[in-house]
Amino acid sequence: MLFNSYAFVFVFLPLFVAGFYAVTYLINEKNILSNISRTKPACAQNAVELYCVILSFIFFAFFGIKVLGVLMISILWNYSFLRLIRSHLSGKKILIVGICGNIALLLFFKYAGFFADIVNTISGSSITVSILLPIAISFYTFSQISLLVDVYRGEIEDLSLIDYLSYIVFFPKILQGPIVRYNDMKSQFEKGLNHRWNTEEFMQAVMLFVLGLSKKVIIADTLSVAVDYGYSNLGTITQMDAILTAVCYSFQIYFDFSGYCDMGRGICRMVGMDLPVNFENPYKARNIDDFWKRWHMTLTAFFTKYVYIPLGGNRKGAVRTYINFMIIFVLSGFWHGAGLTFIVWGAMHGVLYAITRALKKRSSVNGDMPGDKNALGNTASKQEEASSKKGSSGTLLPYPIALILTFIFVTIAWVFFRAGSVSDACTLISAMTRFGSFKISPDFIECFQIDELWYIFKITPIAGMTWGPAVCMWIIILVSAYFAFICPNAAKLTDKHKVNCKGAIILAILLTWSIIKFANVSTYIYLGF
Repeated sequence: MLFNSYAFVFVFLPLFVAGFYAVTYLINEKNILSNISRTKPACAQNAVELYCVILSFIFFAFFGIKVLGVLMISILWNYSFLRLIRSHLSGKKILIVGICGNIALLLFFKYAGFFADIVNTISGSSITVSILLPIAISFYTFSQISLLVDVYRGEIEDLSLIDYLSYIVFFPKILQGPIVRYNDMKSQFEKGLNHRWNTEEFMQAVMLFVLGLSKKVIIADTLSVAVDYGYSNLGTITQMDAILTAVCYSFQIYFDFSGYCDMGRGICRMVGMDLPVNFENPYKARNIDDFWKRWHMTLTAFFTKYVYIPLGGNRKGAVRTYINFMIIFVLSGFWHGAGLTFIVWGAMHGVLYAITRALKKRSSVNGDMPGDKNALGNTASKQEEASSKKGSSGTLLPYPIALILTFIFVTIAWVFFRAGSVSDACTLISAMTRFGSFKISPDFIECFQIDELWYIFKITPIAGMTWGPAVCMWIIILVSAYFAFICPNAAKLTDKHKVNCKGAIILAILLTWSIIKFANVSTYIYLGF
């Protein structure tokens, strides 16, 4: 069940919210559990978590029994090892076995076909592998690994079965993240238990959900039609078609992924909980280091704590530090998908990231750059943020130029991320750099013909103009650019603005428009990651 579906919006979400408030009302107002146990807080929170676990399993079951079965295998494996680790009868070897089991499960279901292709290429054989790709396996596997490590390190004091299940399967985050640490998620369930209905806060949560839904359904799904066209016609598209295909995918993946995360945060805030912000206007970044402080921030934090630091971080010299950077980004590419294109994407980011950090370190030594903590993914300091916005003399390039160059690099890297093969990626990049006419093909323009907009234009003279059909295309692209480069993200908009009468009308229009587009519902890009 996707967030952008009739079943979720009209049935599952209202039932979840109503049931959550009913459970917390019975606990807090009627004191039912106080007659059962003197330890009301723990007992009460378990009741809230149990409710969330039941609803989450129902939610996940809509993707199929096989998908649910793989999740159950992961749960049984990891909970068994968590009990072994907590028994204090076993040490680091048990932790390693537990982690290896998670990696093996991920490799088998997600990468078996990739490894079979490698064997076929080397040996000339024709091995065929057809294995179910479980939904969200990468996200919940990383959560499992982080939990095993944190329990082993003694960072988690108490862990019941309900605590464990609520952390792993909680439906607002299982499909797309963010990758939240257990202790952080535990505190959010405590907030939910003590939460009381507040109309203003609830409407702000609805605003966040609707903004995320609009980003996904109205913008990302529209852009996806043009992107699919471009990648399906690599041999015939014009230069402008190729350029716009690449740019549209940069916007599509951002609005698709961040929109889904906004919806997840909005759902949690409806019941008094919250999830970390996962995107901080990444296309406003002035360099690739800044980009990874803004893009998929919780994944960066995961790799920093559980891979980069154990590898030695920056404690073993400059060369080893840059090697660690490359390992992280190649792993990130491999995590995203089974294919050489993802590895190339990760390697591209890794190389530029290492170069950028080397230049920043050199500038810092010369007194030109603000202090750098020299750890992967650290949030930019206030001084760095102010410097980037002003384009001060402490930077190599003025901010607008740095932003454009960073976006160009990220867009080219996304070409490999989206393409079906390295050859297809190179074909598109070649078409982008092909000198010739800047003509946009009519078929490409047709991909942007949203009925809701075109019906409006039909009653104006625009419909009769030769350039009329292109109006929809440029409106969508320019609106995407505005929200990506200029407008604050949905989290900041929600925190800054209260829902007044005018805002409620706008939200109602966006929600209605999004629901109308459910008829053309597309999948979620990160669903298979």
